[in-house]
Amino acid sequence: MHTYYRQQGDTGHVVVLIHGVGLDHCMWDEVAGCLVAAGHRAVRYDLLGHGRTPPLQRDVGLQDFTAQLDALLRDLNIKAAAVVGFSLGALVARDYAVRCPARLSHLVLLNSVFARSEQQRDVVQRRYHQARERGSSTLIDAALERWFSDAFAQASPLVLAQVRERLHSNEPGGFLPAYKLFAEAEDESVEQLRAIDVPTLVITGAEDPGSTPAMSARLAQCIPHAQLQVLEGAKHMLPVENARWLSEAVQDFIAANV
Repeated sequence: MHTYYRQQGDTGHVVVLIHGVGLDHCMWDEVAGCLVAAGHRAVRYDLLGHGRTPPLQRDVGLQDFTAQLDALLRDLNIKAAAVVGFSLGALVARDYAVRCPARLSHLVLLNSVFARSEQQRDVVQRRYHQARERGSSTLIDAALERWFSDAFAQASPLVLAQVRERLHSNEPGGFLPAYKLFAEAEDESVEQLRAIDVPTLVITGAEDPGSTPAMSARLAQCIPHAQLQVLEGAKHMLPVENARWLSEAVQDFIAANV
């Protein structure tokens, strides 16, 4: 399994950053820079079928993404890391915390779906079918509206253009299996989540329509001693629109739980 990754910094706490569906490691540019400037070691990588990491030649399951993360940490000889997962990446991070807890020091779950209602699940599944039948590019305009606040979109058109270009570049063989997984993923059992025994921080935006504050609150309630933060005025793309705030939140969380 070949995984493209970038590693910055060679001292301090290891922070592994996992992107969302249709994106790649570049979404973490500013967050990684802030973490390294603060003395941490940042590792970010492209999920299977995204960016510079080739897809598997078959349908993928969540366990494939979890195995990819575990193989990367082993290859880099990382004994313990703070794993930060965004959206689909949060599902990977949650599964990793359940299956491979020994390599985790901290867990940060950003803009994660959880306990979706039938209606909420149907909305995502309709998007998947639209992408399969008409192409993933038909999802982009609506996605950008869900992901970014109007103020940020108006102030940072270049950033939105870069995200738009990244989404346009997705190949069906990598994007569609990952989006299908995201649309259909089941939650871990309450018993599995209650077994997570590392400091955990759950964060979302107050205006995130797909990974709502109510979802994050329910998720945090299921993980022992998990902390919850909801950023007012923010939508889905916290790691891009609110990168400095997020990097400080992660740093403070790690420092408070050493």
